[in-house]
Amino acid sequence: MKKAVKLLQLTDLHLFGSQKTKMVGINPLETLQKVITKILSESQQNHPDLTILTGDISQDYSLESYKLATKILRQLPCPTVVTMGNHDHRSSFTKVFGNPTQLVTN
Repeated sequence: MKKAVKLLQLTDLHLFGSQKTKMVGINPLETLQKVITKILSESQQNHPDLTILTGDISQDYSLESYKLATKILRQLPCPTVVTMGNHDHRSSFTKVFGNPTQLVTN
């Protein structure tokens, strides 16, 4: 029997460079961290084999927001592939992630 590949898709993080900034009363960083904590609390059998981040990473286009996303995603025990969304800033995105479709963590 072939082993199923477990994918985790994350999208529309809308992070800010400032870790305390809220959008419509919600801190997107805190929300992302809760999701990551939940994933890591699952048994290793349930951990994803690959994470795909499908854009809209930053709300304020800051370099810091993209670096923050990378820092948070490095907690996951699998590689992450990142693509740009329509709200991402190409210059900031590529400074942190490089090519929008390359492997960025392992």
